[in-house]
Amino acid sequence: MKVSLTSLQLREPLTSLLVLCIMTWTLTLCTARGPICMKCQNITNNGNCSNITRCNDGEGCYAREVITATGSAVLQTGCLAHQLCTILESTAVGIGRRDNTGEIRKRDVTSCYRCCEKDLCNEHICDVVLPTSPISTQPPNSLVTTPTPGKQVTCFICSDATNVTDCTTTSTCAVGQQCYTTRASLAGNIHYSMGCEESNICPHYSTVPSAQSPFCKRCCDSDRCNIKLCGLHLIPELVTKPVNRTLEVDDVTRLRCEADQASNATLSWMFESPSGSTVLPKPVAFGKGNTTAFFQITPQHFGKWTCIATNSFGNSSASAYITHLSST
Repeated sequence: MKVSLTSLQLREPLTSLLVLCIMTWTLTLCTARGPICMKCQNITNNGNCSNITRCNDGEGCYAREVITATGSAVLQTGCLAHQLCTILESTAVGIGRRDNTGEIRKRDVTSCYRCCEKDLCNEHICDVVLPTSPISTQPPNSLVTTPTPGKQVTCFICSDATNVTDCTTTSTCAVGQQCYTTRASLAGNIHYSMGCEESNICPHYSTVPSAQSPFCKRCCDSDRCNIKLCGLHLIPELVTKPVNRTLEVDDVTRLRCEADQASNATLSWMFESPSGSTVLPKPVAFGKGNTTAFFQITPQHFGKWTCIATNSFGNSSASAYITHLSST
């Protein structure tokens, strides 16, 4: 017998409600997710961890540093529920382990326990003290390094983008912050995140070898600079640049300019005469996509010609001069 959802709603309200609850729960489970985190156990150096994992919804990244009974330090990283992380951050430092009898043995002491919620943020959080976050509570005796006052930078902002060309939104960071980019390979897919990071955290990310690791995190301190980090080259690059010409009036010539195809850039030309005029002289003709400018030289064509390649991430330019033969 064919039973529609409408008949379930009318005849079996309890069953219908259960079905809808299961559908809602399943949809939430499939779409909600946490950050990408480092995941390693009992490593002696941050650089020895090359494993990453995707946390579930309601989880963040954590790092725990343990001083063992032999006096060596080991690090544990992974995912942990936000509520549990908040409790452990404020209570776990100094706590040892119990053996199978329940008695505290010669202790392995937890010297650091911290949580964070950005992609790959747990790699170095036990190296430095992080600013307080909504899910992070600093130990009472911790010392927070105050970022050096300076200018505010504008950075590209995006969270867990699988196509970096989707990261076109920008935002101005707080004083004491820099731009950052993370790139992580997870289950065969590349994930990107960009945003603002505390300046005192940034120096620790430069130790990660981006070419040899499945992840990269880098910082920079100028406007929109994070679109160039971790091997990204999204700002147009001119692969063919115009070159200087020395010509006579009535000579016919051309200037060529091309951008790398991957940048999907638009080309345009600007002109500046020796007197400072920016009016584009005539006659001039432009080839397909403005990649070539053709001239039959008149006295008005002598000056500085600039090719500009522009896309949503920025622009690059190159200039050439057309000069009269007599001036040489």
